[in-house]
Amino acid sequence: MPRAPLCFVGRAAELERLVDAPGLWVVDGMAGVGKTTLAVRAARALAPVCPDGRIFLHLHGHTSGRGPLDPGTALEALLRALGLGADRIPQDRDERAALWRSELARRRLAVVLDDAADTAQIRPLLPGSGRSAVLVTSRRRLTGLDGVRTLSLDVLSRTETDELFAGLTGAERVAAEPEDCALVAELCGHLPLAVRIAAARLQHRPAWTFGRLAERLRDAGRRLGELEADDGGVAAALALSAHQLDEARLRFFALLGLAPGCDVDAHLAAALADIDLAEAERLLDGLVDVHLIEEPAPGAFRLHALTRDFARGEHVPDGEAARARMIDYYTAYATRAAFLLDAHQARSAGFTEPEPAPRHVPVLADRSEAAAWFDEQIGTIFHLAADALAHGWPERTVALVRRLNRFFIILGRTDEWIEMSELGLAAARRTGNRDDQAWALLAQSAAHRRRGDVQRAVACLREADRIAQAGPRVTDAGYILNALAVTHADLWRLAEAADYFARAIEIFQSEGRTRGLGIAMTNLADILLRQGRIDEAVAQGEAGLAIMEADGNETAGIGTGSTIVGDAHHERGDYASALAHHRRALEIAENLDFQELFADAHTGVGNARRAVGDVEAALRHHEEAVRVLDKIGDHPSRADILNSLARTLLDAGRPEAAGKAAADALEAARGSGNPYEQARALETTAALCEAGEPGSAARYREQAEALLLRHGLPPNRHLSQDVTAAGPSA
Repeated sequence: MPRAPLCFVGRAAELERLVDAPGLWVVDGMAGVGKTTLAVRAARALAPVCPDGRIFLHLHGHTSGRGPLDPGTALEALLRALGLGADRIPQDRDERAALWRSELARRRLAVVLDDAADTAQIRPLLPGSGRSAVLVTSRRRLTGLDGVRTLSLDVLSRTETDELFAGLTGAERVAAEPEDCALVAELCGHLPLAVRIAAARLQHRPAWTFGRLAERLRDAGRRLGELEADDGGVAAALALSAHQLDEARLRFFALLGLAPGCDVDAHLAAALADIDLAEAERLLDGLVDVHLIEEPAPGAFRLHALTRDFARGEHVPDGEAARARMIDYYTAYATRAAFLLDAHQARSAGFTEPEPAPRHVPVLADRSEAAAWFDEQIGTIFHLAADALAHGWPERTVALVRRLNRFFIILGRTDEWIEMSELGLAAARRTGNRDDQAWALLAQSAAHRRRGDVQRAVACLREADRIAQAGPRVTDAGYILNALAVTHADLWRLAEAADYFARAIEIFQSEGRTRGLGIAMTNLADILLRQGRIDEAVAQGEAGLAIMEADGNETAGIGTGSTIVGDAHHERGDYASALAHHRRALEIAENLDFQELFADAHTGVGNARRAVGDVEAALRHHEEAVRVLDKIGDHPSRADILNSLARTLLDAGRPEAAGKAAADALEAARGSGNPYEQARALETTAALCEAGEPGSAARYREQAEALLLRHGLPPNRHLSQDVTAAGPSA
């Protein structure tokens, strides 16, 4: 038996299975996972039930510089290990196998057959009957053997890796740098071979820390080089597995290394290799069988991090073409998902749903699957978009980023939206295409506005407007003006906002773009409402909705427009109409999973229910709006949502909670530069102080009135509305 390793940790459950049920076992797993160590330890532990001895035979299935041991030669070695002389060992292989089975049947031995190449090599070496325990290790899944139990080894757990490092480098060293130790373990992929080599480096370099080693291992390009040892290390072990593949399988394996992460499915693999799905599935299954990849769930494949690094180091002649195919695959996937998320908007954005469907792109069942795909893949897509730009394909970056914009609008993820829009702008500037640049700035402005940074949003839009006016009209000229109007409305610069809306409406009318026209008209209604021109706001908003409704699509634009028109009816005292419009917005938000609209619609319904005296129902809707707000993190209407909650809490007799909500609303309004919502928060605070601190209440009201006066705004109506109507419960 080989010498026992310096430190053995974990594997308790696996060892128990091998020892408690001795017999014929195959222990398989990737290179360096600890198969031999476990088998040898199990053989030693089997001594009480295998008193006649132990035999270890290296079958050299993956040994550098030599081929696998021939079964006949292996049988001769095994028989000699039993003490049989040359005169008793037959020349014929089958006779040797029969003699080996006969000798095993009358003994109780623990036999380790290490590093089996394949089923053909191992089958003649297996026992027939008897009470001997035979443990076979292999990097290949030996599925063709009958009567064999299989144990597939995975990498170590986090705790086991820490124990191994502690045993090899000293517990004090691990305790001194727990986070850096955990990082080194992660960068080693918890692979025992890699962990042992990393620990040896620390042992032989006392001045090194886990932190220093982690820095050296962070660079994926040099990671395998850092995990070399005198006997070859991780890269050498993986090479012995990979280089036994035929040319087609080795190319396929190397192409998998181009995937941005460790996970891959058959569709992506087929796109990378430019092969049919069935062929990709066959090749993936083959790589699973030799433990170069794993299949943690049916149809979901994963490369160990170090295996991925090795695959990326393998040269493939068509690597750049494969990279381009992968990016185009994700762009086609994103196009399909965008149509499921909001087909009307996808068509308005100029996307064309491919017919017939792209060769490798899977079918998504519905918009929920599309949203889930976006949520799962956003990190991968960002990596690919950046990779495309780095490889000199800015058009591919723009195409991919554009298809994701609606997902961000509807589903949130503001941080990623800002990063993605910045990447899209960098790519658009590289293309020199004015349409792309204007669109990218428009997207970036929307992301900053959601974050509450209205000034940065305005700066982006002004740059977009300059680009739009520097030559022939760009495709999104109307939407740029519409967005400029919205951001100026956020700042309560209402006259400028109205002017921008008028210009946007003129462009949309001249281009016959009904969706943009309807959006701009309902947005203009919001300005009229803020100016106190309530009847005009209702008429303008209803007209804008009618234009959008003409094509029969329940779009996000109709949902947002409905909240504006609902607010206008509310201000006019028509709470039944207000409730109907807000409920419609809520239904659209639910259908589209549009979180931002969801919060606005719940706020509108809550305001309407409070106005008719149903405070309990109102509170349920306001609390749901805040729940959504907490979920998505950022929302342009944060101050409005919190102010509405504060007023309802006040009416519900919960002054402490109302004060907290008003304070949060005031902070949000100040952060976004919204004077109207600041005034609302101050008036709620004044109402809370009325009974016990009338002087403070007066000061808060004076501050609110001064804000409104300074910005030329109408008096705040929200605290003085009478209960004048009743409607159905929400």
